[in-house]
Amino acid sequence: MTEIIDGTPQPVNVGDHYVKATWFATIASGTTSGTITKPAGGGADVSFVMDEWGVDTDALVSTMVGGKPTFESPVTAGGVVITTTFNTAGEFAFSGTPSPVGSHAVVFVYKCYLKNFNVSESLFESEPMDVITPGDVDDTPVDGAATTPISSNWAFDHNAKGAHPSGIATGDVIRYNVTSGAWEVKSEPLSFSQIILTPAVAAILDAEGGMWYNSTDKSMYICTEAT
Repeated sequence: MTEIIDGTPQPVNVGDHYVKATWFATIASGTTSGTITKPAGGGADVSFVMDEWGVDTDALVSTMVGGKPTFESPVTAGGVVITTTFNTAGEFAFSGTPSPVGSHAVVFVYKCYLKNFNVSESLFESEPMDVITPGDVDDTPVDGAATTPISSNWAFDHNAKGAHPSGIATGDVIRYNVTSGAWEVKSEPLSFSQIILTPAVAAILDAEGGMWYNSTDKSMYICTEAT
């Protein structure tokens, strides 16, 4: 497998791409807060992934049957559904005390390199995290979207509309022709409908041939020699 880097195909080490997986930690009866240890098989690069269960929901608390989560939420003695907080350090805290008491599961999502992924530490199939799919490609450029790839279609259209021609000689000017709808090269001598000079009290640069407008005496000057 290869990927394109700076226009050149390069071999891809698939094992160095991230995958994410769903796993759980068994919480002993009577425990409602603590710290979960990261899956051992994930290696040093393993980390917990946040917001995988909806906005501001980083993990689920579930009842258990046969040592596995049922994905049914426990409730308090008053029948209130229990949720849990969770963070990247693995710290959790239930919103209440489950009733009846018993072991419960905190279900979370973690990521690691594919080469370190242990299938026995996943409830479902793992998912690739850094592989671009057609749905990731945007056909409309967005300012600040530094990690969203733009489509080849947009690049082609942009290049076709904004491609600038090459100059022919030193001093050439590239300007837009509204009639033809294209950029064109103009060589000296150049003609302009109007040139507006910024008023100044002195020349910015005294160079022979330089032209400037004096805002004090309302006169235009041309430098005849460099000083």
